[in-house]
Amino acid sequence: MHELRVGSLAWNNSILTTGGMDGKIVNNDVRIRNNVVQTYHGHEQEVCGLKWSGSGQQLASGGNDNLLHIWDVSMSSSVQSAGRTQWLHRLQDHLAAVKALAWCPFQSNLLASGGGGGDRCIKFWNTHTGACLNSVDTGSQVCALLWNKNERELLSSHGFTKNQLTLWKYPLMVKMAELNGHTSRVLFMAQVSLLPYTLCFCLPYSVLHNINLCFCLSYIVSCITLYFYEHISYGLLALPRGNSAEP
Repeated sequence: MHELRVGSLAWNNSILTTGGMDGKIVNNDVRIRNNVVQTYHGHEQEVCGLKWSGSGQQLASGGNDNLLHIWDVSMSSSVQSAGRTQWLHRLQDHLAAVKALAWCPFQSNLLASGGGGGDRCIKFWNTHTGACLNSVDTGSQVCALLWNKNERELLSSHGFTKNQLTLWKYPLMVKMAELNGHTSRVLFMAQVSLLPYTLCFCLPYSVLHNINLCFCLSYIVSCITLYFYEHISYGLLALPRGNSAEP
């Protein structure tokens, strides 16, 4: 198990993968009592990003040591029997911590990764070969990445210096829209497709009235701000619903 705090989580069916400040990655099978089934050693500092591929065959891990590892299920069983673990690829191109990871929904071996404040780049990887396909300097710390499930678009959220959200058209990486509403780094994003409904989250009012939208959570000292963005054909339009709420 972990010896220090657990800062990242990722599900792969019944396997819950955890990444810790001790540099370990642990696969936990939640169906059994002795739940630890595998431990990966590769990071020298805290594991701050974990993401399983859609097929469940590959795991991407990013760390505060600026490293990005690709682990393959087909390799791990044979290597584990030898008493050690081995990554498929160890990628060292980022110049800062790698927290933002996102597997492409329309190309199974395509991974996007984002670097911290000393790097500011989004990089694209062929996880079969380990080749870096492209690198884009965003100008800000990359905190999270989210592929659009319906279009060839990538949404990135950022920290210092602008705390912005940027919508990119893939593969040209043309900037389609930039949203500036948060006053601190945007750590998490999720895309949902829902019929009209009402959602309340520590806000005076927050009625959602359209489908295919993204919402972002930002932790700002002692308050939480929730912003809603309506995804329309020509980009992202900010809905005037986000206000800070005292806890």
